Amino acid sequence: NALKLVGPDGIFLDGADGAAVRLEPGAEASVLSASAETTRMALRRGTAQVDVVHREGVRWELEAGPFVVRITGTRFRVGWDPAAQTFDIWMEHGTVDVTGPMLADGRRMAPGEVMQVWVAERRVEVRSGRGTTGAAAPSPPPPVAPTVPAAPVAPAPAATSAEAETPTATEAGS
Repeated sequence: NALKLVGPDGIFLDGADGAAVRLEPGAEASVLSASAETTRMALRRGTAQVDVVHREGVRWELEAGPFVVRITGTRFRVGWDPAAQTFDIWMEHGTVDVTGPMLADGRRMAPGEVMQVWVAERRVEVRSGRGTTGAAAPSPPPPVAPTVPAAPVAPAPAATSAEAETPTATEAGS
């Protein structure tokens, strides 16, 4: 039984090993297996920010549709859109190895590289700081800061009828 994670407002997971995965709003992922040696996750749809600290003898894998990202200690954003059949990965630092359709021998991604794959169109585009292979790939989205759980916010007290009739500074100046 896999743990299913759905992020209507985003979800941030911290691992005891220093790994962190942040699901963007609307993203859906599953933890397929987790042990001291191996963690396997599946990104079913949406985008995730992944930050994994390299540890000898520990393996991380993230499936995104038909693609598998083997993580060696890195920070990156990855996205999968099952309806459009598109896969995106934006490397911040470290390296990962990606396998999947049109990547027969796999592709090692390096810092600063962006790859986008359109499965139905059988098209792959990779952009790096040194140029682009294929057509121009889109710019990566801005980095996402880790979320910090906020304290619950109490609802504002309801206005009394006297307060509701008192004009605010903006209304009084009109």
